[in-house]
Amino acid sequence: MSEIKVDKKQFNGVVYSRFSDVPVESIASIFVTDSAIEGILSKCKWYTERVTQEEVTAKLALLINLLTKSERINVLDYGGGLGQLLISLEKHLLSKNRVIWEVFDTEEMIGIAKERIKGKNNLFFHKNIQEVKKADILFFRQSLQVLENPVKILTDLTHLFHPKIIFMSGVPAGKNEDYVSLVLSAQENKGHPCWIFNEERLLSSVNRLGYSLIDKFSENITINLSNFPDKFQMDDERKNHARGYIFLREGAEVGL
Repeated sequence: MSEIKVDKKQFNGVVYSRFSDVPVESIASIFVTDSAIEGILSKCKWYTERVTQEEVTAKLALLINLLTKSERINVLDYGGGLGQLLISLEKHLLSKNRVIWEVFDTEEMIGIAKERIKGKNNLFFHKNIQEVKKADILFFRQSLQVLENPVKILTDLTHLFHPKIIFMSGVPAGKNEDYVSLVLSAQENKGHPCWIFNEERLLSSVNRLGYSLIDKFSENITINLSNFPDKFQMDDERKNHARGYIFLREGAEVGL
């Protein structure tokens, strides 16, 4: 008898209009496992040892190198975990001493980061956004979609910091209408609410904040929506690649 292959589902296949529609009993407890932390550090080490860069790292390094030619800058890594992006990125920076990296994350993640990441005098962790004084680049890596009110958060952050650059990566967005589904976790039939964005509406909301789109790209990350009907797919081919977007504040300049 041949073995039947069953693909692990990424989402539970249910569509919700907003986070509050997700049954409380379906939401996994917020915790960080040892295996997840080790996975983050292992992947970070792998990227650090590579000669070539992944696309997101290359684009971000270029922006930082252009900005730091004339000034010190602060990067706000929203939902940045252990600060692993800086660790992977810094060997590609021309003026590392001109970059301050501010990570905002949950209290639990920040506690782990402060225990595990040592000896970096330009890396800071915050559980309270009011502790962050400056952000020239506002960066979201696979974090915007897990915020209950992402447009409000974007609005509040841009009003607070007036960043020159807003950089989003790993964003599930496409032709579909906005909806929420449940990203499944290790806990059986439980997970975390996640937005699948309508791309046009998302880009328009950032544009209304006074930012112009200067780069848009598909990433080598696929969103598994195999158990959703066609109208909830991000594209007609059902490839569902995550997207990346870079916005520049109107009137701001990035030196050449």
